[in-house]
Amino acid sequence: MFERLNRDRVANGRARLEWDPRLSDVARHHSADMRDHRFFEHESPRTGSVDNRLDAAAYPFLTARENLSEAPDVEQSEDGLLESPHHHENIMAEDITHVGIGIVEGGVRDPRNITVTQVFAQPVKAETPERALGGLLRRLDAERAASRRPPARRDARLMQLAAQQLAELDQMGSPQSVEQASRAIVAALDGRQAGSALLSVQLVPSSGKVAFPDVLLGAPTCSVGVAVRAVKAKQGRPALQVLLLVEQTNPKR
Repeated sequence: MFERLNRDRVANGRARLEWDPRLSDVARHHSADMRDHRFFEHESPRTGSVDNRLDAAAYPFLTARENLSEAPDVEQSEDGLLESPHHHENIMAEDITHVGIGIVEGGVRDPRNITVTQVFAQPVKAETPERALGGLLRRLDAERAASRRPPARRDARLMQLAAQQLAELDQMGSPQSVEQASRAIVAALDGRQAGSALLSVQLVPSSGKVAFPDVLLGAPTCSVGVAVRAVKAKQGRPALQVLLLVEQTNPKR
């Protein structure tokens, strides 16, 4: 089925997916759960949704999708999935890179069938805060250069403030803690004549998902402070909390 699925993707101009044995284990257990407990649903009374199952397997991901099928054989199973708009969308999705397939003998409707679960995902690559910070600053320089802007100045005071205030935030970046950090930063910058300052706090699964504020990319000149730490997001998923502190500066005449 893995080879058939990738042939179907390539025939539709999509990239091949990589096989992931961890996804296959999750898929196989769900197929067995459905067969053994006589239900055919994405939501299991025992393991919850596919997101819950991946969380329980400690599998960090950006995107997850799942297809279910019961059929006499692999070819008829894949044919049936492709005929269903929602399942076809999952097979052809471009926000996934890996797949695992779990097949067990015996169906819910007919014991002569096979029960199939396809689990698709885009896994998160593990990043240390230090690596994420370095990658963010390099990406910032590249995006500013693409707009013919000079690199943002790494301001030592702003970098220190960003690190200090990030340590004070709660791990979800609640509005209350962000407001408190904003007040502390305004107080610390009091008297500086460098221009207006902007604070951005983001909780992301990877550094590649950080969105740079427009002022950071568009200002002719600016100074920046950036801090990153590893936290736990919802359901205990690993995440990065990023604090961006941007100060527009006036170029010297």
